[in-house]
Amino acid sequence: FGELEAEKGAEQLAVDLGVALDAHHSALGAVRRRAHSRVKVILTMCCWGGPSKHRGRRPKSSRIVHVVSLETSTPAVLRKLRAAGVPLRKTKRGWLVRSMSASLQDVGAQAEFLRDLTDGILEVRFVVGTTNARQKAALMMPAGNVLPGHCLPVARGNRVVYERVVRVSEEWRASTIYDLEVERTHNFIANGVVVHNSIYKFRGAAISNVLGFVNVYPDARQVVLTENYRSPQPLLDAAYRLIVNNNPDRLEVTSGISKRLQSIQGDGVGPMHLHFESGSQEADAVARMIHDRVAAGAWRYGEVAILVRSNNDADPHLRALNLRNVPWTFSGNAGLYGRPEVRLLIAFLRSVAHPDESVSVHYLASSDLYQVPIVDLTRCATYADRRHRWLFDVFRQAGVLPELKAEIGEEGQRAIRRLVSDLTRYMELGREMPTGELLYQFLADSGWLARMSQAATARDEAEVQNISKFFRRIQDASRVLRYDNVREFVAYLDALIDAGDDPAVTEADTETPAVRILTVHKAKGLEFPVVFMVGLAQNKFPWPRRREGLELPVELIKEVLPSGDFHTQEERRLFYVGMTRARRELYLTSARDYGGTRERKVSQFVLEALDLSKDAARPFKAKAVEEIERNAPPAATPESLAPIPPGEELRISHKQVDDYQTCPLKYKYVHVLRVPILRHHTVAYGAIIHKAVEYYLLRRAAGNFTPLADLLDAYERAWAGNEILKDRPSASALPAEGFLTREHEEARKAAGRKALTRFWHEEEATGIKPTHVEKEFGFGLGNDKVRGRYDRVDEDLTGAVIIDYKTSEVTKQRDADRKAAESLQLKIYAYAWREAAGTVPRQVELRFLESHVVGRHAPTEEDLTDAIVQVKAAALGIRARKFDATPSYGACRYCAYNQVCAFTATRS
Repeated sequence: FGELEAEKGAEQLAVDLGVALDAHHSALGAVRRRAHSRVKVILTMCCWGGPSKHRGRRPKSSRIVHVVSLETSTPAVLRKLRAAGVPLRKTKRGWLVRSMSASLQDVGAQAEFLRDLTDGILEVRFVVGTTNARQKAALMMPAGNVLPGHCLPVARGNRVVYERVVRVSEEWRASTIYDLEVERTHNFIANGVVVHNSIYKFRGAAISNVLGFVNVYPDARQVVLTENYRSPQPLLDAAYRLIVNNNPDRLEVTSGISKRLQSIQGDGVGPMHLHFESGSQEADAVARMIHDRVAAGAWRYGEVAILVRSNNDADPHLRALNLRNVPWTFSGNAGLYGRPEVRLLIAFLRSVAHPDESVSVHYLASSDLYQVPIVDLTRCATYADRRHRWLFDVFRQAGVLPELKAEIGEEGQRAIRRLVSDLTRYMELGREMPTGELLYQFLADSGWLARMSQAATARDEAEVQNISKFFRRIQDASRVLRYDNVREFVAYLDALIDAGDDPAVTEADTETPAVRILTVHKAKGLEFPVVFMVGLAQNKFPWPRRREGLELPVELIKEVLPSGDFHTQEERRLFYVGMTRARRELYLTSARDYGGTRERKVSQFVLEALDLSKDAARPFKAKAVEEIERNAPPAATPESLAPIPPGEELRISHKQVDDYQTCPLKYKYVHVLRVPILRHHTVAYGAIIHKAVEYYLLRRAAGNFTPLADLLDAYERAWAGNEILKDRPSASALPAEGFLTREHEEARKAAGRKALTRFWHEEEATGIKPTHVEKEFGFGLGNDKVRGRYDRVDEDLTGAVIIDYKTSEVTKQRDADRKAAESLQLKIYAYAWREAAGTVPRQVELRFLESHVVGRHAPTEEDLTDAIVQVKAAALGIRARKFDATPSYGACRYCAYNQVCAFTATRS
């Protein structure tokens, strides 16, 4: 039977029939899969809350409720239910779980919790009918799952009856479809045809649909709706001033109509623009205003919404609200893996599957579940890092190692012993236990599961729902993995994250008494008494234009193309949507500094809406004293580090300056706390290639010939972790590691062999002998001492050429030249050479080994001055211990700490 591949055949049959296998197409008491029975959780919507004596007839005095129920006699399922504290009632056939509520959100969350807890099937039913008429529950399923023999509710006058399906057929129609925008309605029935409504461009929505409809049906009656029941007139006037900048590509112009909205509620408060020095100051001011207004009785938390352009923009506002204990809910298009509760679960699974991944072990140890004292944790992590050992192994020997035994207190020893004992036990369980069951066991043993069942606040509910959604991801993975165990799942999850997968967080209930934080796209069709639109700076809103993945020739585009910048017009329409969500008050906020080297301009949309001068869009002048305290919570340790006095020497390198510029918190993780990490495969690959190149260049500089076979042999030995640079004691021998799969490692190894072969041929053809290879340099800027090492320096009568080798993928000459001109590393190298030799090097080069493209630049005095400014700025922040996180998608995506950092901007 197994050789017939019955499952694949069933899946293909379902595709041919148009049946969705993840939804019911029959009503069974339980679903059997192989030798196991799966529990059915039944969610029945719109029941009446009357007594059973009415036998299916709903009394007029009853109320509408929703019911979730589950009946089982399976011992394993009952153990899970009892461990989670779920109340059970004995029945003839087993035990019953049943609860009802007038809130569909509450009942739905309970149903999903029971489904994930029991690994069951969720069946949704809907009771439809009229008062005092007999009611039946209709099974909810996709239309494609309707088969002959099913019963469907049908309206007959003022009654609802159930009729049996006798035939299912498909009808193909070829005609023009006008897909018009209808707020909050994406699927509706028009003239007996199910229509899908689209509001997004990538789904086909376009103004040409409306214009084309008018052209085809010129006699159609046009009704223009201009009465607005939501917003005050000053706000509508500001929104109108904004949107007219899309002229002439608007219906108001093309059709000669007036779309200027008139407020029914009359005068009110217009939009207010608030500008701040930094993004963190902006977030804190918004949180403080909400807190103070609610405390004064002017607002309620549930009346306030914070609208962001992208998911990443929400992070500073979430932290600021947390600081003031303001309840919030967040709705985004991604971010499940970044939520703290899910990040902790991932860290646990990684610690069990790969105890050598010290970042996850560190994160688990510092969590509320184990609470290893931060001083003891940092001491163990530093010990492991300096000796190149696993943090887990250091924990196992923390009670016997002389360097740690006397330093770690009794509280720390107890917490470490419990962590080691738990991880060891879960490793044993993980041999045969499926991933979902192992994670459930962890939740039950830690007491987390019991706390979940007692969730009281909106944030607690969101946490439970996010965990529930992560369990569903585990169940989905179990169906495609060859072996359902924790190691297979972690490898699968890491591959998904590297590919950019990051599901959305759970949706928040609109009635929750909490501040709503959501993207402007998510806010379509919603309204709130008070709205904050935040992060309103150029290149944040409007968002920078991105080229289409496949640009169509103009001749193939049938829709009417706008005469202006289409992307800006789309962003302006989105801004208009955000403004018109406010019923009473609207605040537009921006900041001068959101991180990075450039100051931000106020968004052009703010200037257009408020009719401000264009001068307001110019960069703000920097202040003499930068803001040191950003009112952000500490990132890693509660203890504050003492500043480094100006008279004390500070040793820094280009790598340290680069890490600090990328993210000060990353600098703290790497260079202050020294949290051990598993090397990324790109880092391992680059280090080995550089070793092989250095091996060749050192021999060439000494006048020795190196055959290609010897170079490739040295490369193979370096790949295996053997030391090939015995003359340089500072060189470390680490093998290639961190690759996604064995096939991935072999592919990268072959690519390196090919790059080195071409490198060897080019070097032998030129015959140039390097003057210096891996030459150390150093210079001082007061008490700031900069140290580094040149990859290679070639000198002749015309001057020096400083060369740095790269393994990153750059294939275009202009990109390589731009990187060489902008490289802070090369600017520092040029300054160091001038300090030592008295002249500026003739040229600096970036040589990209895989593509064999060379970026060249002739350094100038301006480059050297810029290098000193950047080094001093980084040194000033390091001395002040200013380690605030500056998350961005580009930086966080490649950061080794993005899965454990609380400030990460990744959507992995």
